[in-house]
Amino acid sequence: MIFKKTILAVVAALGFASAAHATDLSGNITVSTDYRYRGVSQTNVGPEVSGNLDITDKSGLYAGTFFSNVSSEYYTGGAAYEQDFYVGYKHEVAKGLTLDVGSYTDTYFHAKNGNVSYTTSEAYLAATYGPVTVKGSHSFTNYFGIPNTHGTHYVTADVSQPIGAVTLIAHYGHTFTAHHNNYDYNDINFGASYNLPKGFVVTGLYYVNTNEGAGMKAYNSVNGHGLYGNNFVVSLKKNF
Repeated sequence: MIFKKTILAVVAALGFASAAHATDLSGNITVSTDYRYRGVSQTNVGPEVSGNLDITDKSGLYAGTFFSNVSSEYYTGGAAYEQDFYVGYKHEVAKGLTLDVGSYTDTYFHAKNGNVSYTTSEAYLAATYGPVTVKGSHSFTNYFGIPNTHGTHYVTADVSQPIGAVTLIAHYGHTFTAHHNNYDYNDINFGASYNLPKGFVVTGLYYVNTNEGAGMKAYNSVNGHGLYGNNFVVSLKKNF
């Protein structure tokens, strides 16, 4: 509730800022063969329909929301729906070097693992130089329904290199699960996207997870089927 009030306050501030600065509203709709988040399928290896809505001010402030279907067998007791809210500030601090600081909350309405909500809030700090971005996130709630995991860290390194209409993509991430190191693992993906006419983008990514702890494997399974297996995912996005 506090986070939603915060994002509304930031959106209101961006509205006032637009009198002096250029404020942009943008969004997209995406359909995918699978919804992978930090290497784990959120849709039980099924299709995804998702979208973003973002407001960005010339000052560097931004706010937005993301929404998607998820598996009700994975996020038990919920509405098979995810909505995220985020706010942040991005600024070029030196030539070619941009810092990005903010916070987001991943919301899974009414979904719980026993008495622990899957809803997770994190703060993040990212630095981008050229095609490379490194980022660290810190949870200040339990981590996606796992009890006693306040303070979990997720660190990433990403490369996104445009070459004409094609963008080459590579990602490495590692989860440091607070108080539960048998939930730690690496997630990797690599592939490319291609810009089509009229704001469409097609992307193909191959996902690989390594060093999965026993806890991670058990927690990220549905009916004995692991949601962390290697998989190739294709998506089509429409920007507007």
